[in-house]
Amino acid sequence: MFHAVVFVAVIAQSESADRPVLSRGAVDYWGTARTVRVKKPSEPRESVWVEPVRTSDGRTMLHVPPRAVLDFLDDPTEATASAYLTWQRERMWKLRRAMEVLETIAHRESKPAPAKDSADGPVELLYFKQANCPWCDAQDRVLAALPKDRPALAVRTIDRTRDPDLWRKHSVEVTPTIVVRAGDTTVATLRGLAPADAILGALNGRSK
Repeated sequence: MFHAVVFVAVIAQSESADRPVLSRGAVDYWGTARTVRVKKPSEPRESVWVEPVRTSDGRTMLHVPPRAVLDFLDDPTEATASAYLTWQRERMWKLRRAMEVLETIAHRESKPAPAKDSADGPVELLYFKQANCPWCDAQDRVLAALPKDRPALAVRTIDRTRDPDLWRKHSVEVTPTIVVRAGDTTVATLRGLAPADAILGALNGRSK
């Protein structure tokens, strides 16, 4: 009985000698060898354009330019140049779209909100100026260029000869001087030539 079992095992081994029962990565139950391909990790393409780059954690990695760039640099022909330009146009288009989105967000976030009447009363600019003041002439142009979407904003020009009490009350020592008021509350005082962004910031209560 023992010899019979050995004989059958030998026959089975001889019949499947050219058809291995075990294949790489899997068991062949049906007698048909099946090859399982093991994918090797891709290695950087050998090129003089591959450069080492040190990362923030101290490791060294290889920077490999995109294939279109490598093909063109290694073999500058009309065909590779055309592929390179196609890649470059797509890249620039995506960068342009990204910049448009960033500019839209930045513009929306930096745009000052329209001035509103506060609980203390309407917003008012007290503009102290005097004759023969070149800085006042420049301030006139800045005020004239302010956005016109502020219906609650009133600009009141204060002449020294006519309203000396207001000059003393707000301690005006230089011209031009702009005092931003909301009702009876002084929000900000801008001494000297004030640019538009400083005035807009004061109107929104960001300058004290």
